[in-house]
Amino acid sequence: MIEVVKPGSEPAGFDAELLALCEEAYDETLGPYLAALCPVEHLVVRDGRDRLVSHVMWVDRWVQVGDDPPARAAYVELVATAPRARGNGFASALMAEFARRARSAYPFAALSPSVHGIYERLGWRLWRGPLFVRDESGHRTPTPDDEVMMLDWSNETMPRADEPLSIEWRPFEVW
Repeated sequence: MIEVVKPGSEPAGFDAELLALCEEAYDETLGPYLAALCPVEHLVVRDGRDRLVSHVMWVDRWVQVGDDPPARAAYVELVATAPRARGNGFASALMAEFARRARSAYPFAALSPSVHGIYERLGWRLWRGPLFVRDESGHRTPTPDDEVMMLDWSNETMPRADEPLSIEWRPFEVW
């Protein structure tokens, strides 16, 4: 069963449990990165022993296509499933639930994938145009090593997927 964890309603011990899951799934230290991402909304799956086994969260980001005004997007972060629980469809179920919830609040969603397959199966498409990060003055710096996938409910953004795409600067990973 999918559980929703909203900002400020995290159960006791949730942050430590989430950090342990994400660090196990990504095999890297993520404490400072996770602490910098707030506020966030989480969707999680627990096993029969009430252990966190799969997770997705999203933050508000401001994404700009070409020279259009920046638009608020649901930016997906830290999709993670414990190695012992992979292959059970948990991440796919969480991403489908995320899309259902986010569709009414955002014109589109974005993420920077480590793999493409799971997201492509769920309707996400790779952005083909150049990627940039924007500073506070609006200056854009290319981020040629990054990849971004989009889920576009409006059907207005993806036809323009060859245009430049930029996002506001943030510490750690920009995209």
